[in-house]
Amino acid sequence: MENTNISKPRVNKTVMFLTILIVLFAFVLMVMGWLYYTEKQQAQETQNQLIAEKDSISLNLRNIIIEYEVLETDNENIKKKLEEERQRQNHHVTKYTIRSDGSKSGPRVR
Repeated sequence: MENTNISKPRVNKTVMFLTILIVLFAFVLMVMGWLYYTEKQQAQETQNQLIAEKDSISLNLRNIIIEYEVLETDNENIKKKLEEERQRQNHHVTKYTIRSDGSKSGPRVR
């Protein structure tokens, strides 16, 4: 009989220890689950921000390309006008050339 009294407190201590261990593991598991959830939420927010930033940069790039094409067209138009003006100036210069005897040729002034 004495033998059963000694084993009961030992069994109670073991059961108590296992219960505390299970509760502790359950608590750790809940904390790890909460950390996983918050990390996943932060990762999703970061991904959404990166997608929005990528879209914004893509839009800015498209706008810059359009502006570049407009400037390129403007530059070509300016080059054409400059060449036309040079040809006109060359035409006027050839009209008023100096002869070898020192006299000027060109239209007569009345």
